[in-house]
Amino acid sequence: MSLEETTSYNKVDTYLPPGCELLEVLDNRLMSAPDYDRDVRHYSFSIKGKNMSYGTGDCLSVNPHNVPE
Repeated sequence: MSLEETTSYNKVDTYLPPGCELLEVLDNRLMSAPDYDRDVRHYSFSIKGKNMSYGTGDCLSVNPHNVPE
């Protein structure tokens, strides 16, 4: 089975710490050269309709998880 067949990015068990919200990813762009030793990316998120703002110095928390398999 391929990863695409076993993973649903719309159906996940999600832990959100108090005060956190899930945001839609609008842009995920590679910023580093393909042969660079690090993967540097630019992400854009939608906060439309959310009671929040984002400014310089604010933090973004990414809480990854693995599929049980």
